[in-house]
This record gives sequence, C-alpha cells and structure tokens, in this order.
Amino acid sequence: MCVAPSYATFLQAAGCGTHSPNAARPGALGSSMTDAFQHAGYPVAAAGDPVGTLGRLIEVHPHPALLALLQEAYRLPYKAGKSRKYCPAAGISQRIENLLAVYQRILTTLGADIVAIDLPLPVASECPSLSVLKRYEDSLDALVCAWVGINYVQGNAVPFGDEKAAIWILGSIPPSDCVFAPIFVSH
Repeated sequence: MCVAPSYATFLQAAGCGTHSPNAARPGALGSSMTDAFQHAGYPVAAAGDPVGTLGRLIEVHPHPALLALLQEAYRLPYKAGKSRKYCPAAGISQRIENLLAVYQRILTTLGADIVAIDLPLPVASECPSLSVLKRYEDSLDALVCAWVGINYVQGNAVPFGDEKAAIWILGSIPPSDCVFAPIFVSH
C-alpha cells in the first residue's frame, strides 16, 4: 500500500511526514506482529472494509490523530527528542516544562473519552533529563491509538489506503482556518 496522495498532502501540510512501506518499514517487528494478528484471525482493516468492522487490526499514525484530538492544524511539539527544535533558546529544564504542559493537555483531552487514565506525569523539577519523558511520550502515543480504535468501532474513522490496508484517522481533520498557537516559552 502507498500512502494516499490526499493523506500524504495532509500530513505534509501538517508537518507530520510519513513513509510508504518499503523494505525497512514497517520492519521485521511490524511485519511479524501483523502476521501474528492475521494468523490469530484479525486481518488488517483495509479501505474497502466498513468502518467499525470488528475483529480487524487497524493502522494508526498517532501524530495525525493528535491533530484531530486537539483540533490543531500543525504538528504538536511533544517529542522529547525534538524539543530543541521546538524552542532552540530554551534550556533543558524549560523544555521539560514545555513538554509536560503538552502531555497534560493531551491527557486532559483524552480523559473526555477515556475514563480513568492512570498516567501520572512527573513533576518537571524531578526530571533529570529529557530521556525520562520518552516513556510518557510512548504511553501517550499508545493511548491516542486506542482512542482512534474506539472511534473506529463507533464508526467515526476514515480510511486512507487501498484494498490491502489502510491508515485510519478521525473523520474530523482540523479545519484549514485552525491556527497553531505555540505554547512554549523561552527564558
């Protein structure tokens, strides 16, 4: 499956680039997981499958899903490994505070649809480095994927793909007049 041009265009405009599958992507782990799910009776949900079809494995890209969740038009500055890019003049402690603010916003918004998320965030002053935040970033990605899965089951997802596979996103892509408002500060 190649990334649909309309989806690729959306991702590019939103600052969320992606790659079409190739020899390196999804990689051995992704391929073996997909094969194991299919062997267990959970085929990949393709573009021709009706949204909400149970017993399917769906592919989700967390960052575009975050755009729909938070109604943003441009990529969120939530990746710990890219924090210097988001606010080059900020020191590590300020970048940690900035990331935790974004993480809290994501958790609060997810909490409207997923009850009792048990992911207490650390206090910024107790984070010795940015690498401490990677586990929270990964946990948020997993929760966002679960949120898309919930919406898929409820019939609120749209496929981008072909008869073999699809990437599922929410039916509510942020409006084009939605403006990204940076929340980072630099001291």
